[in-house]
Amino acid sequence: MATVTTCIVCEKVIKEKSSKSKGEDSIFCEGVCQGWMHRHCVGISKPAFSALNASPDPFLCTYCSNTKITELRQSIDALKNEVTSLKQQLSSGRSTSYASIVGPPSEGLHPPKVTVEKHHQALGNQNHIYERKFNVVIHGIRESNEGTPRLIREKHDNDIVLSTLSKIDSTITPHCIRDCTRLGKYNDSRNRPILIRLNSLSSVTSVLSNKKALAKLDQLSIQPDLSPEDRKKLSFLLKERRKLIESGIQRKDIKIRGSDLIVNGIKHGSTNGVEFKLANDDPLTNHPDSDIQAQSTLTDTSKSSESLSISTDK
Repeated sequence: MATVTTCIVCEKVIKEKSSKSKGEDSIFCEGVCQGWMHRHCVGISKPAFSALNASPDPFLCTYCSNTKITELRQSIDALKNEVTSLKQQLSSGRSTSYASIVGPPSEGLHPPKVTVEKHHQALGNQNHIYERKFNVVIHGIRESNEGTPRLIREKHDNDIVLSTLSKIDSTITPHCIRDCTRLGKYNDSRNRPILIRLNSLSSVTSVLSNKKALAKLDQLSIQPDLSPEDRKKLSFLLKERRKLIESGIQRKDIKIRGSDLIVNGIKHGSTNGVEFKLANDDPLTNHPDSDIQAQSTLTDTSKSSESLSISTDK
């Protein structure tokens, strides 16, 4: 059954383009509303619509734009009030230095310029993290031969990605996929992974929840778009999980949740991307087998010491 997309403005079905119908132009709002709408319902001309489709910038409807503008105005007003307050304190004659107003550097306060730069950096990181939530990375899709024109390569990848994702989730349509990009430099000995940007978080959740079915169907793997820091953390967690499986623990009893490794519902340990640290109250660290292994190690050490002593006496 085909998925029906409804315009959130006029609440009418958006007709999709096909061989029998021209369809209707529609655009997706990436603001709070997260919905599709007819081009004419939001007052966008055809030239502007073409420009928006070619632009990497997100589209915001009038409601979401006004909401964002209101938030920015509130932030600006708050900053103005702070500046006014500082000016009043400086002109009052009670204080003549910046340090006497905001406190010495030892209190953790910095000049406004440093604070603003750090704020911008933190805001940029937050936006980057938010954008990654719409991405998934798929491995194993065959790549076009070297020398194939770019447009043909892009169409090839887009068609295969749509076909692959629709096998595990029938709700995935061309409207759900914004773009696809091969990661890394071309190498004729391997297929580069594809970064897929979807238009909604619900599509991301649906695709990732069916990744096991994808592996069974086409021997492909799919995963979220992790940051370098998160990839390091995942690497530590996977290595520790492998050790636990080799020790006899069932794989189904081991769960990865964020930076933590959970065994039978109990936290086994966590990682910060530099090392893996066992939890203090983890029952596995106090398991009887651990004591036996420790005693065995001490016994072996004692035997080695005795042998060394005998050899020396001789």
